Amino acid sequence: MIKQKFAFILSLSTMVFLSDHSSAGSREEKLRLDAAYPVGSKIFCQSDLKDGVYEHFPMKLVMRGTVTAIQGDLTQYDISVDWIQKGADSASASLRYHMTNIREASGVRMHIDPASLKVFAPGTHLSEHELTKAVLARFASKNHFQSDRDVEVTDFPAYVITSDGESPLYCHKDE
Repeated sequence: MIKQKFAFILSLSTMVFLSDHSSAGSREEKLRLDAAYPVGSKIFCQSDLKDGVYEHFPMKLVMRGTVTAIQGDLTQYDISVDWIQKGADSASASLRYHMTNIREASGVRMHIDPASLKVFAPGTHLSEHELTKAVLARFASKNHFQSDRDVEVTDFPAYVITSDGESPLYCHKDE
C-alpha cells in the first residue's frame, strides 16, 4: 500500500512540472503562464499529506524544480521531491530526477530519464531499490499522460494541483 501511495504521490508531485503550468482556461492564459516560467525558473510546491496512508504518520511533501530547457512543446526539468514526517529534521524519502514533458492538446506526456533517478529512503521500511523500481515502472515510459484539468491558476503565477481525494499541492515561483 505504501509503495502504491508513494508512486501516486510522485505522480501528483510531478503534475506541476508536467502541466506547463496551465489550467483549462484560454490559450492566452496558457501562454502567459508559460512565459512566467522561462529556462532557469525555480518552482516550489508543498502539500500536507492527510489521506488514509499518512494519518498515523503525518507527512509534508516538498518539491523543488528548475526549468532546464524549453524547445517548442518540449520542456525539461530537474526535480527534487522530499517526504518529511511532521516534526522530523530530515526527509524520510527523497527523489532526484530529470524529467521531460511534451505538451499535447489537453495535457502533457511525461518521461523520467531512468539514468538520472536517485532515490534516498533512510526513513522508510522500503528499500531504495524497491522505490526506484516503482518509480521507473510508472514513469520511465513515455506513455504516462497528465491532464490539464487538475491544474488551477490561483494568484498568478501561483497555481494549485488538485486530484479527487488527494491533498492539494500548492505551487509558486521560487525567487
